[in-house]
Amino acid sequence: MCIELTEEQRILRDTLKKLGKDKLERLTVESDRADKFDHESLGLLKEIGIFGLPAPVKYGGSEANATTLTIVLEELGYFSPSMACTLIGHLALVRPLFLGGNEFLAERYFMKMAKEELGAFCLTEPGAGSDAASLKTKASLEGDEWVINGTKCFITSGGVADFYGVWAVTGPGKGADGISLFYVDKDAKGLSVGKIEEKMGMRGSQTAEMIFEDVKVTKEYMCGGVGKGLKLAFEGLDLVRCGLGGVSCGLAQAALDQAIQYMKERHQFGRPIAQ
Repeated sequence: MCIELTEEQRILRDTLKKLGKDKLERLTVESDRADKFDHESLGLLKEIGIFGLPAPVKYGGSEANATTLTIVLEELGYFSPSMACTLIGHLALVRPLFLGGNEFLAERYFMKMAKEELGAFCLTEPGAGSDAASLKTKASLEGDEWVINGTKCFITSGGVADFYGVWAVTGPGKGADGISLFYVDKDAKGLSVGKIEEKMGMRGSQTAEMIFEDVKVTKEYMCGGVGKGLKLAFEGLDLVRCGLGGVSCGLAQAALDQAIQYMKERHQFGRPIAQ
């Protein structure tokens, strides 16, 4: 199926291509070699409104659709895979807010997105990866507050995000129906960064352990109601799967272009190996 891009989508794609050639490509190499989070690329992308794209117009965002987001991720996959990874974690928190967020949550966190604040998806634990229903992080209701305790691992943008979507057990013994979702700000008391992972690639995107020790949030910070968290997690992941296809296409095109360029430059037996 052929999809005709809108004028706005073409402008966005061309803007990212130019930014990629002018700056992101170089910054990606530098951050990967230094094994440091690519703050400069993040800042450049915020300047052109990339992280506010999915937020609804009523909260100051652009309400971008899946096609637009996939275009963005394909270009980032080509020039800056680390920032593509960072954006994926951010986007995974969008649909849960649409489907389960109360007015307080929607206004607070969609406005954060519109202001180009970065979110992180906190689901994975040492013993709960593909089997997400096996979470050990718990949230207990004490008066008007939920108290969260547990450890998350392999969290994209852990330690650099402005807010976190956190999945925790609120109904022990209920499996998937006993998991709820909370939104937590980076400065919440009791929230800290543990081990920062050493990776083979995409090192401009930080992957870290996040530790929750008696982190308290009021009832308004629960998204979707008690026991609805895991369904919202899957909804969030479904949105970004098409975007992951875009990232993969961008990466593959970059690899092909570099291979062709090398074949033209590399000479053997008196001629380029491309001949």
